[in-house]
Amino acid sequence: MSYVTIAEVRAVAQGMTTSGVPAAPDSFVTDLIDRASRMFDHYCGVTEGYFEANGGSSSARVFYGDGTNYLRLDAYVAGSLNPTITMPTGYTVPEFSEGNGYLIRASNGVRPPGFLCTLGWPWPAGVPVTVTAKWGFSATPSDVKQAIVEWVINLWRETDPATTKLVGLDGATLRESIPPRVEEIANQRAMNVAQFI
Repeated sequence: MSYVTIAEVRAVAQGMTTSGVPAAPDSFVTDLIDRASRMFDHYCGVTEGYFEANGGSSSARVFYGDGTNYLRLDAYVAGSLNPTITMPTGYTVPEFSEGNGYLIRASNGVRPPGFLCTLGWPWPAGVPVTVTAKWGFSATPSDVKQAIVEWVINLWRETDPATTKLVGLDGATLRESIPPRVEEIANQRAMNVAQFI
């Protein structure tokens, strides 16, 4: 469950493939890719493999109403949401529209006003709603791929003290917990993910 390939990293990395310098072994690069991918997931607060491309299969997931007119969904491939949903016995499947990562309750095809409007036709709190879609992404987002490549290169450079430039007063090598541009992308992705949690 990695977001980039060895070839994608090597296409950008200086020193991992340059002539006259031994190339980092594929197994080592693969380990760094896996590590950076999992660190990115952790930083964004998502499950492992969250940003992977969907392999093309649809599956059912259960979401729970919260008493508002908006049922928040996980990220899904655009156009893959099955318009048929199921609810437990005793509940009528309502009219709804799809918008911005939510199923929005509607009456006579009209969306109720207000984001947290609880008047009218809310999704009942705590009631499971089964929704089928291709969950995830059609392809790993390009900004996530770029962040992983940069983080892999950063991790690789930290393995060689000669390439590390930051040294503390005691002479110990200082390492970044996350490269600044990777952090910027991860923060943006974490905010986007929050919309779907």
